[in-house]
Amino acid sequence: MTMLSVPHPILALAYRHAKVWARRLPVFLAMYIVGPVIMLYGLGKAFGIQDQLAFILPGIMANSVAASGFINCSYGAMERFFNKRYEGWLAATMTVRQIVLAEALFQSFKGLLTATGIWLASLLLGGSLAVGAWAASLPVMMLVGWCAAMLGYTVVALARNYDDIALSEPFMSAAFVFSGVFVVITQFPLPLQVFGMLLPIYHGVEAARPLFLGQPEAATYLLHMLILAGMCVVTTVLAIKLFQRRLMD
Repeated sequence: MTMLSVPHPILALAYRHAKVWARRLPVFLAMYIVGPVIMLYGLGKAFGIQDQLAFILPGIMANSVAASGFINCSYGAMERFFNKRYEGWLAATMTVRQIVLAEALFQSFKGLLTATGIWLASLLLGGSLAVGAWAASLPVMMLVGWCAAMLGYTVVALARNYDDIALSEPFMSAAFVFSGVFVVITQFPLPLQVFGMLLPIYHGVEAARPLFLGQPEAATYLLHMLILAGMCVVTTVLAIKLFQRRLMD
């Protein structure tokens, strides 16, 4: 398949990202599926939380999806800057908006694969099949992946080099800890609760966790989905604006 045979440049570029990613599939599996599953297994053995797998699983899924999207759209985008990829795409009459949306589309698709891989692996650890919960969580994870990707593009648009991107790693650690992945965020001080609520991981967890606990609430699910959708819109507009300024400098 070539870019000319695809009906839209966004789909063409997303397909190109997928082909490149497929060649690095072992790295992806190790970082975003095998690693989180090892964490689930280790926590179960160390702290006896095997019975709480349904509580923790959505958090691990959302965090892995967000980490994948953010890292690939920050470090990955910086690499493409140095390789002059963006100049080539712009010369091929693509717009900055199309480039950014193609990345967001691909990261959303990859979020589906990440969430599904972790869910399947959790079955080997004794987790419940919960096919309905898994299916309903997929749109959630797509939005989490999209939003994280746009945050990654926003960071790289402001960064001068790889070292500047590395400054975001403490933020990623804080997002992992304070987004309700392992505990309800009301156990944290109020400022940290507010911080967690501003992150897509938190809303992904809050939308998906009741599903896996067998306590689905339509109102809660729709509320957090709407918040995630709003976050996606805001971060996408911001990423396109800042990235366009960066490319034109």
